[in-house]
Amino acid sequence: MREILFRGKKVHSDKWLYGVPVKGTEKDVNEMIMIASVFDQEGYCCRGCNLDPVIPETIGQFTGLTDKNGKKIFEGDILEITERGVTARGGVVRFEYGYAGGWVVCDPQKETSHCTLSLRKDVEVIGNIHDNPELIEVKA
Repeated sequence: MREILFRGKKVHSDKWLYGVPVKGTEKDVNEMIMIASVFDQEGYCCRGCNLDPVIPETIGQFTGLTDKNGKKIFEGDILEITERGVTARGGVVRFEYGYAGGWVVCDPQKETSHCTLSLRKDVEVIGNIHDNPELIEVKA
């Protein structure tokens, strides 16, 4: 079974938090919090959990795949792909719905161009869209 895991950037910090995002608390219904372990949660009461607020736009799901160095690949990661001796940088991981839906790598230069991530052998995570947007800037 695939590991279900999310990450999100902590509010007012550069720290990434991992766990399960939950929306809506008594204080602020627009707040997103990250729960480190759902097994410690009982309804809305989470014993021994850190309920840290995260920036909703930064939340991305783990794809279930790792790069060539064993690093987990998340939605929003930027990849470097080597194929037949040619290296391409800047592909962004995202989920696409539809007939052949799944995790894909999108070329920021061509919105419609993508490949299925699970078919890639030689990929490396070089950043993500929130910390390293300069890696995907479209060149005019």
